[in-house]
Amino acid sequence: MWFATENYRELYWVSHPGARHSQNIDVRPQIATVVFDSTVPSGTGQAVYMTAIAEQLSDPAAIEHGIEVFSRESVRQGDQEWGLDRVTGEARLRLYRASVQECSILDPDVPRDVRIVVRP
Repeated sequence: MWFATENYRELYWVSHPGARHSQNIDVRPQIATVVFDSTVPSGTGQAVYMTAIAEQLSDPAAIEHGIEVFSRESVRQGDQEWGLDRVTGEARLRLYRASVQECSILDPDVPRDVRIVVRP
């Protein structure tokens, strides 16, 4: 899933509220996710493991800020701008945010079961 962030503590994405992951968030907002670099050869990349609290945004100020972050990254990557009209009202998609609680990486220089944990 494609996401945008401005500070690595909050991840923003758009999704249909009927999608399974969106419905799961409604029931249980505590999530775990992994982000990895899929552009490097298999077995050579690093990944960031995160736990977060996810939610569909409903507060107008939070939606406005989040869609600005999302749109900025979309444009930076050569895609289109996003506005409030694409995630509010009669629009099919909604804006979601995951607030990172913990993140870690696997360090190749230490035993595989040891993680470096960084709390934002």
